[in-house]
Amino acid sequence: MPNLLLLDRDGTLTQNKVRPGDYINDPSELELIPGVLERLQNYRDRGWELAILSNQGGIEKGFTSLDKVIAGMKRTMVLTGGMIEWVWFCPSAYPGRGETAFRVGVVDGFESWNHCTSFAQHGYRKPCPGMALAAMAWFRVQPTDQVVFVGDRPEDGAMAINAGLEFIDAADWREGKVPSGCL
Repeated sequence: MPNLLLLDRDGTLTQNKVRPGDYINDPSELELIPGVLERLQNYRDRGWELAILSNQGGIEKGFTSLDKVIAGMKRTMVLTGGMIEWVWFCPSAYPGRGETAFRVGVVDGFESWNHCTSFAQHGYRKPCPGMALAAMAWFRVQPTDQVVFVGDRPEDGAMAINAGLEFIDAADWREGKVPSGCL
């Protein structure tokens, strides 16, 4: 069984380089937060699989489009040097919704994306656990395996709890302050 590191994107891995602290609504606005590449490489060097789980409510609110979010996710994968090959995101903007998520992948140069509805009964928008459950099924791991979620917001921590996962705050993770079993 692989170890699996699940990560929020905005505020955890990436930030808005045009309007610091603001949401990323266009792929050209995003950049990696300093130190992220080194942390990701540390996990990859030890055989961990990496994936992103991200709420993207700006789609439903009309601040961005599905195409821009997919392009931004692909850009994030490129900026991480291909260490992250899979992303799940939920376009719903409102709690209690999130009947669908999207899975985006770039593996060996092949790009794909599709709807993900297998865990809709759990809800996909964080703090609901649907995206985490979908990612764990994809990687064939269980919460009892070494699966960790890193995020920067209360709904990230709540999603980890709802999915039965260990949670690490993004700032602590970037500084290397993690439980011993989590590198």
